[in-house]
Amino acid sequence: RDRSVSRGLGDVYKRQVLLQLAPVDPRSLMQGDYMRLNYKEANSELINRQKAKRGYAVLKLDKNHVGEIIRLQESLEPVNENEIVLKYKTINGRLFLGAESFFFEEGQDSVYNRAAYGGLRVDNKGQSLLVGLYDKDFRQIKPYRGKQ
Repeated sequence: RDRSVSRGLGDVYKRQVLLQLAPVDPRSLMQGDYMRLNYKEANSELINRQKAKRGYAVLKLDKNHVGEIIRLQESLEPVNENEIVLKYKTINGRLFLGAESFFFEEGQDSVYNRAAYGGLRVDNKGQSLLVGLYDKDFRQIKPYRGKQ
């Protein structure tokens, strides 16, 4: 299902960013057929200086497309070269950057245990779509096919 969605994203969701996953309570990490995601960048200290409940997180991308929040702003611009903008909202002092859950086929949970990054495709308005999970070597994790 995800692959068919991501194939048609080229026109709208042009840029990709990888967000490092932060540890979560192992009891809530895997819940049925989905994984709760906690992005390291969602714990940015910048949140303490931001009064707006909604806005745009500006991320600088490294050579592997891993994003690091460098500022929060209330409008879509300004944005410099090698920066990407994600819409955010805050709830109880926590920054939400988009997809906070990753759904997978039944019986595939062990495949995704090695996830280190969430891969998001982002459009020019800061809307994002989770397109997959990636390992520590920046490779997209694919589900097992057939019997394990």
